[in-house]
Amino acid sequence: MKRWEVRSLLKAEIFYRALPWTRLLLKNRQFKADLNLNYTSRLSVVMVYLLVVSLIASLWQLAWLSLTASLGLGLLMLNLQVYRFFIRQRGLRFTLQVIPWHWLYFFYGGGAFAYAALTYRVEQWHQTFLARSKQLRQSS
Repeated sequence: MKRWEVRSLLKAEIFYRALPWTRLLLKNRQFKADLNLNYTSRLSVVMVYLLVVSLIASLWQLAWLSLTASLGLGLLMLNLQVYRFFIRQRGLRFTLQVIPWHWLYFFYGGGAFAYAALTYRVEQWHQTFLARSKQLRQSS
């Protein structure tokens, strides 16, 4: 019954789901290929980022549009099962409206994962540095 707007949706998805979930995965070191970690989702994240890069590159050289189109078609085919589900449940119009949101989900989910992984590693390095500094002070 909640009314989602783009800003509230992205805030909830990134800060209350993706970032804490990633930190939990990294802490427990469990990356089972289920839920959002299945290989289709992982490949979709990579393909969405490649699509964005190729789309930006096409601003300078139109030849990149063929790669952009190929990546878009690849994303559609890779996620065809979920899109068929949406068609059966809500129709073609709804599904066509869902696809950009689904790709945005891969984009911000992948970005949040990368950010959380980077900050987690930096924190780990910092803790290691502090522990070694403490050992050096104690030994001297």
